[in-house]
Amino acid sequence: MRHTGSPIAREPLADTLRRAGNLPGAADGLHPAVPATGSGWIRCSDVDGAWYRQWERRIATALHDEHGRTDATAAAALALIWYAGVPGRLGGAAFRVARRVPRLGPDQVGFRISGDQPYLTGYGLFDTRFWCLPDDPDAAHPDATTVPDEQALADLLRAEVGRHADRFLEETVPGARLPRRSLRGAFLDGIAVGIWVAGDQSAAAGPAIRRDAELVAPADTPEFGAPATVRVVTDVEGGDHVHLTRVCCCYLFRVVDDARPCATCPRVPQHRRPPLLARDAHDR
Repeated sequence: MRHTGSPIAREPLADTLRRAGNLPGAADGLHPAVPATGSGWIRCSDVDGAWYRQWERRIATALHDEHGRTDATAAAALALIWYAGVPGRLGGAAFRVARRVPRLGPDQVGFRISGDQPYLTGYGLFDTRFWCLPDDPDAAHPDATTVPDEQALADLLRAEVGRHADRFLEETVPGARLPRRSLRGAFLDGIAVGIWVAGDQSAAAGPAIRRDAELVAPADTPEFGAPATVRVVTDVEGGDHVHLTRVCCCYLFRVVDDARPCATCPRVPQHRRPPLLARDAHDR
């Protein structure tokens, strides 16, 4: 029987995810009950190869409409990054803001897209159960299962996202060839981004963000290949930034006119990141 949970206002996990202010659809997108038919939610377990290939084509069309040209690799990379961000960002955000880990299997999470556009507008959580620490204020809640310590919780998060990645990659192949490390790496990026953008993103929070990212994905963890890395970087103008280096490239440089690299791109050498961070700070 599918667990549908209680009304959202009384669910500890729903309250946790509302606190993660930078997730798309945070106001209403993190809904712990099964969405009503026709509400626009797509459960990850319903994403099959045919749907995914159509989604890639829609992304390719959107890139062409916006930039005047498109690229199959960029469309495939964006689809993978966006999909992988569903379990990764939900899990990473809950871990950072409350030391909780939701159930993140394909039947337990999903997303919404923007009408006739392919862009994600919300992440859906359809199972209100969660793992937490013994001192969690809701540890006695019927939806809660306690684990001994932070490392056990971090290991659970990595395992939940890893199992989701395994099932997805067994059943779905991106339409363009992507580097092998990018396939699982995109899911690790999702966790790191969830940790990074949930709550305080200031440089002062950098050490805590980095600690959380390394707790979930230490450098010697083989499940996802090369780890995404979080650090505090000083730009060329002296500003400090919490900075993420991703595993998976988006390949937007193939379609964007000015072809400026992303500061988080794995293709950018470390010595080139400070001027990119200063540029991005000015753009904001």
